[in-house]
Amino acid sequence: MRLSKYHFVITLVLSFFLLNSCENEPLDVGLDEGFPDNGMLGTFTATIDGERVQFIGSGVYTNNETFFDEESELVRGWNISGMSLDGKAIWISLFPAEFETGEYDVEDEFFYNISYTVNIGGDTISYDSVSGVVNITDINEEAEVMSGTFNAVLEDFDEIEEEVYIEGMFEDLEFRISEIDFEE
Repeated sequence: MRLSKYHFVITLVLSFFLLNSCENEPLDVGLDEGFPDNGMLGTFTATIDGERVQFIGSGVYTNNETFFDEESELVRGWNISGMSLDGKAIWISLFPAEFETGEYDVEDEFFYNISYTVNIGGDTISYDSVSGVVNITDINEEAEVMSGTFNAVLEDFDEIEEEVYIEGMFEDLEFRISEIDFEE
């Protein structure tokens, strides 16, 4: 009987110290304030109809040789994409595009496009740009990071929802270069 009394007191004292020592520590590792700055992801954010959303993103510059009508052509361009923790996604496609900074009007060219998908009530709604601009402001080939801004008015494929306005930026976003020679 006496031993069980001591176990209770020791457990009570240890519990007191444990609870007080963790008083200032967060109980979860939630990402309510966005993604942690780990120095690798860069920044990819967008304001979508007034709501700020943070994305995990990356870019790919394609520099591939392909064949159309028995003639060899180079296909060069950018694919920049981001995915949020709640399943929203943005894709920016810029074809053709050189490996340099520049401004791309997504209204004038068929292959310049900003797409956005969101899940609403179990339905995935996809939007495509009808007007807007993508501006690649910096490319650091040595560090393999890029920066830029974008904005667009988008309409959904199925005309379920109204237009969506997106304005965003990516800074020090990692990219890679994809080169494939189809003749080999």
